[in-house]
Amino acid sequence: VSCKFPPLRLDFSASDSAATPFEGQRRLKLVTHCKKSARYEQNVLEEYAAYRIFNVLSDVSFRVRLLRVQYVDSDKPDREAVRRYAFLIESKKALAERHDGSVLKTRRVTKNYLDEMQAGLAFVFQYLIGNTDWSLVRAIGSELCCHNGVLVDVSGRHFYVPYDFDRSGIVNAGYAKPDPSLRIRKVTVRRYRGYCMAGNSVSNALRAVNGRRTEIDGVITALEDTTDVDLQHASAYLGSFFEAASDEARLLHEFDRRCL
Repeated sequence: VSCKFPPLRLDFSASDSAATPFEGQRRLKLVTHCKKSARYEQNVLEEYAAYRIFNVLSDVSFRVRLLRVQYVDSDKPDREAVRRYAFLIESKKALAERHDGSVLKTRRVTKNYLDEMQAGLAFVFQYLIGNTDWSLVRAIGSELCCHNGVLVDVSGRHFYVPYDFDRSGIVNAGYAKPDPSLRIRKVTVRRYRGYCMAGNSVSNALRAVNGRRTEIDGVITALEDTTDVDLQHASAYLGSFFEAASDEARLLHEFDRRCL
């Protein structure tokens, strides 16, 4: 997608950030609206909600901070400032340090080292939000680990932490298209893409997600300035997952049929 307003990265100096919420930070990614229309600002809020949902499920997840940003064109200072929602994403290094771990710089995922509960939660979460734009099997370009995810080593266990959800079904961005190889028509169609896991890690994760439904629904209802249409879409989209998950055996069979 060709965004007229690309994502930004904020650089902080120690002197400028002292005694502010950003003290100790060096570089943070700022997720911005793709284009000027209100629809794209709603997409930002929906993607922010996806991060917050994974925060509900696991502490080994990227923290995010919602902002209301005023943009001023330095080349045209007389032009009216643009105000839009955006959010900051915790750095990979900060995420790892919070858990006394380190970011793994590898392009291969060793399945036996994966923390099974974290992996199961991540797989079910990706299905919950309808995200197929990720892979543990391969990285793209200069990515480490995998596509749209990072591996954090904590005491020898590898925690898979997903990110980048703008092409998920819960966001349903106008530019989002599924990978043709998946043979699904649109991003709102869910497709399980997790590993085939031995034991009960996925079933335990599914029960854990079901058990946090109230908190997950609360993430959506707490969104600021979400239109009624978008709020209803997000709530209904999550609701369709929980309806399917009420038949645990059938959904787990679907996962087993699609797992990699």
